Amino acid sequence: MEKTTSKSAKLQFKGYYSQIFGAIVSCFRKAKLMPLEDLQCENPTFTQIAQDLKKFYRTMEILNTSFLEEDDKISQNELGCIKKYTELLERLGSAIDNEDIEEMTEVVAILAEEPYI
Repeated sequence: MEKTTSKSAKLQFKGYYSQIFGAIVSCFRKAKLMPLEDLQCENPTFTQIAQDLKKFYRTMEILNTSFLEEDDKISQNELGCIKKYTELLERLGSAIDNEDIEEMTEVVAILAEEPYI
């Protein structure tokens, strides 16, 4: 990949990174405040949002390992955060879909302790 394209890709990732956290924070706030019945009516669902974020994570992981110049690589910490929070959002979505209040409460508690959320 050309150096300028590699740098551009990394800059775009930074913007997407912020948007991902915005989406996760939004879901987290809703899960804390809204009744389960309302959460189940969200469109897109939490599960759908998590699936989309997981696809994005996989794409960024491939881009990072296969195409970006060494100086422009996305840190494993940043990629790890996306993966971690996406997995938590998946658990939250599954808990909402399955009306599992205990799991939902556990995930909300985990997210409440996270420094970036």
